[in-house]
Amino acid sequence: MKSLTIENHFAVSAVEGARRQNIPLERVLEGTGIAPDTLQTEGGSVDPSAFAKLIQRLWVLLEDEFMGLGPSRSKPGTFATMCQLVIHAPNLEVMLKRGARFYGLFEDALNIELSRDDSSAFITFNNTFNRFDANHFLEESLLVIWHRTACWMVDQLIPLKSARFSYPAPPHQSAYKAIFNTELHFDQAVTQLEFPAKFLELPVAQSERTLVEFLRESPADLLARPAKDESYAGRIRALIGYDIECDLPAFESVAEQLGLSPQTLRRRLKEEGTSYQELKDLIRRDIALHFLNKPQYSIHEIAQKVGFAEPSAFHRAFKKWVGLTPSDYRQTHLD
Repeated sequence: MKSLTIENHFAVSAVEGARRQNIPLERVLEGTGIAPDTLQTEGGSVDPSAFAKLIQRLWVLLEDEFMGLGPSRSKPGTFATMCQLVIHAPNLEVMLKRGARFYGLFEDALNIELSRDDSSAFITFNNTFNRFDANHFLEESLLVIWHRTACWMVDQLIPLKSARFSYPAPPHQSAYKAIFNTELHFDQAVTQLEFPAKFLELPVAQSERTLVEFLRESPADLLARPAKDESYAGRIRALIGYDIECDLPAFESVAEQLGLSPQTLRRRLKEEGTSYQELKDLIRRDIALHFLNKPQYSIHEIAQKVGFAEPSAFHRAFKKWVGLTPSDYRQTHLD
């Protein structure tokens, strides 16, 4: 996976809140591996891992996940608590709505709205942080964090259809293409991300166990990750992982769509530590989770949709994937 280049502009914008609180730049950069002179270099860039350390350093110094760029503090642990509250949501739509309601509880609330039409879903940020966040760094960071957290929750890349910004295009707008990997629109009425509405139906595929690992570095590392998964496993998920009611294509068909021979694709997946069978199992797991959250479908019907002729084989596979039998999972989540 290619590294995302972090332009100096973003690092300079990140430390603006600390600068306003008269914290010396040398202290802010301590332990990050970023030299003060680096931020003054025209056209320079910061290593992604160093950038993630910078964000974490700012949280510690300012005791604020908004890095001094919001109208009030977001105490460290706020994001983690939100994730713990939404991890058991049945699908992405419920997860995003619960997360938005959580942040809406606070004074000077982060105002997030999820809406949809027949084809698109929209995450809209209705905030006016301009007098605190003149460079829009916090606003843009929140867009990235919410999108990439959603991707992690459903265990696949959610392609954006567009990104809209309620301010003029900045001089460094070329960097936004690498961050959002979609059409960009400036001078809009709202700041908003648009993605295909069908993704709202995807089940949350993570658990409290996987969340522990995720929260060790997130959300700081989310800001330093590439927007696009360029691995072959990621590209296969992008090809076949969206429509959960589609039959899974043959391996040869997938290889042809990627412009590779089956032998070459098999070798590339092996180098990435996976296989087409493992990817199909992940997709089958997503299909099973989706329909188990719909009580109108019997477990026998779901087993057939997932591709198992015998319900007993489905029970064994599902318990291996999730750690619960289909019946236990349904009972827990529907309750």
